[in-house]
Amino acid sequence: MAFRTNCTTKGCRKDNEPYLNPLTMEVHCSECDAPIANIPIFTKNLMKSQGQVRKAAKVAFSVRCVKCKVEALPKISDTDKLVCVGCGSPLNVSKIYENQVRTIIKSGGHQDL
Repeated sequence: MAFRTNCTTKGCRKDNEPYLNPLTMEVHCSECDAPIANIPIFTKNLMKSQGQVRKAAKVAFSVRCVKCKVEALPKISDTDKLVCVGCGSPLNVSKIYENQVRTIIKSGGHQDL
């Protein structure tokens, strides 16, 4: 049985089955997507073990950062390097893959098949 609670956001306050963001360990309302306050760590661990977490959407040409563990399409810095969108640290990717990623970023993140 899934964990249920009321949203703590003033405009929502609906009964829902919230989800856990496993990277930030924050619980979010499934109705309004706002963070829910005062959820104990025991409940968060229970939600994580039961799989009541938001699954990350897979993005083509995403790169996983070794520092902050964010997996997303990188951005191009002012110094023309590929950097993480989460922490801004430079990413180490092969030259061929880097050229493909740059093409996708310049096209607005869309890939023509």
